Formats: sequence, structure tokens, C-alpha cells
Amino acid sequence: MELLNKKDSNPRDPYVFVFENKYFCLFSQNNCLWMKVSDTLSGILNAEKHIVFVPDDEYCNCLWAPELHFISGVPFIYYTASPKFGEPQHMFVLTTESGDILGPYKKISYLKHKDDAWAIDGTILKLNEKMYYIYSAFGEYDNELYQALYICEMANPYTLKGEPRLLTKSQYDWEKHGCDGKKRPYVTEGPFAIYHNGETFIVYSASGCWTDYYCLGLLKYEGGDVLDSKNWKKYEKPILDNSSGFVGPGHASFIQNDPSGIEYCAFHSYITDSSKGEWEVSAYIFPFKWINNIPKIIF
Repeated sequence: MELLNKKDSNPRDPYVFVFENKYFCLFSQNNCLWMKVSDTLSGILNAEKHIVFVPDDEYCNCLWAPELHFISGVPFIYYTASPKFGEPQHMFVLTTESGDILGPYKKISYLKHKDDAWAIDGTILKLNEKMYYIYSAFGEYDNELYQALYICEMANPYTLKGEPRLLTKSQYDWEKHGCDGKKRPYVTEGPFAIYHNGETFIVYSASGCWTDYYCLGLLKYEGGDVLDSKNWKKYEKPILDNSSGFVGPGHASFIQNDPSGIEYCAFHSYITDSSKGEWEVSAYIFPFKWINNIPKIIF
């Protein structure tokens, strides 16, 4: 089912959630953050847009990948922005004092990568009564460049604690399309935590989002130190790629608290193919089921 399209919204990096039995979609457009809200999931496509955040400082360009997470009942929005197109991206936290989920929101924190370099796509992981921040940032390993996933414990919803650690980087061929490890780093990005039968997983996007081969990979936590990448199993094949009939499907979010008990996955993909340009995409949402302990999207 189509969730967002370019007719009136930015369909890239769709973020969906359920709150008080209503369906919300958070997205960036025109360097602001917006939400749509609907009584039904299918109603989001044509729902009214509400502006929830307008940046008022130098980080007012290229707003990307917003996510909203409730922490102790308080909504926090995590997003990426830069001063100008082509400059390094950075990660920020918003919250609202109004009590209204539609805001307005204000910036309360700047979450810096270890060397304050380019970093994007922050998300929240809750595990073992602690909270962690997972995001995508540049790093060099064995003389090759990676846009890898990092993980860091959080002292609170707007403060990182300790040093970030490498969680995963591109390893398989399907994680390296459109990249050469030199001028274009190998890409893993768009992490999102999902949970099933007491187990914890991270879905992430891999390969260049500018290619037909953008796809979703999967990590599973296997116990021990959450910050140690050795305690996360990477699955050898993507869980969603263009064999699904969708071209370059990626940057997913998930609903796991739908009142119906159905679980959903939202993602964006190219309308036809990547040759039309990176903005020629639509966002879709479909149910998924757990098959052999792997989330399988049902079309």
C-alpha cells in the first residue's frame, strides 16, 4: 500500500508509528519536519500535513531521516541536518513542551560523532534496561572508506555516554553496490530496532541509495556486551531487495504495537528505476510476519 508520494510529501525515509490508536507518519520536506495523522493506516496518504519543526539556526538544510521515540512517555524526535547542501551532516534531538504530539518541537541537543564528522540516521535501541543510540557515520578500515553503523550507550534521551563503537560495516557484495571504498564509501545506514519473542534485531539499509540495489539487511543480538559487534549476528542475505519487485527498497521503519496485532514495515523505493534520480521514489507499507525468526514482508 502506498504511504507517501512526491505529489505533496517527501517519501524518502518514511517513519510510521501508532499513538493513542491513531496512525502517524513523520517526514522531512522543504527543510522542515512534518507529520500526517489518520484514524486508519490507509488514510495517511491523503491526510492533512502538519508542520512540527522549523529550524531557526545554521543547521537548517538537508533535514533527513526523522524518527520519533517515546521515552518515559515523552516524545523525542531524532533527525539529521547540515548548514548547507554538500556539507557534513550532524544529528540532533527535539522535544515538545506542549503535550501535543504534533508539537511544536524545539531543539534540545546536538549528538556529536566521536570526531564530530559526518553522521546520520540516528535511532534508539532499548535493551537490558538500558538505552543505546545507533547511527551511520564515516570510518576507515583496512585502508578503505565505510559509512558504517556505530552504537553508543545513552545517559538520557539527549546525551551520549562513553565512546561509540563500531556495530557493523559492509561485508557482503549486496552491501557494496554503487560504492568503491575510495571516493564512495561502502554504505550501511538507516538502522531500526525491532523485537520478537524476547529477542532483539536491527534492520538496516545497505548499498548506495542512489542504485537499484539498495536493500535491507538484518542483525540479531546474541547476548553479552551490547557494544561488542561480535555479539551481533549478521544475516548473509538481505531480507528485502529488488527481487521483491520494488526497485531499491530501503530505509525502513516498523510498527509493532498496532491494536490489530498486525506488524507493519514501511520503506521507500524507486517508482521505476534509479536512473530517474534519487527523488523519484514513493513510500510503501505492508504487513510482515516472522518466518524462521526472520521478518518477512508480505506483499
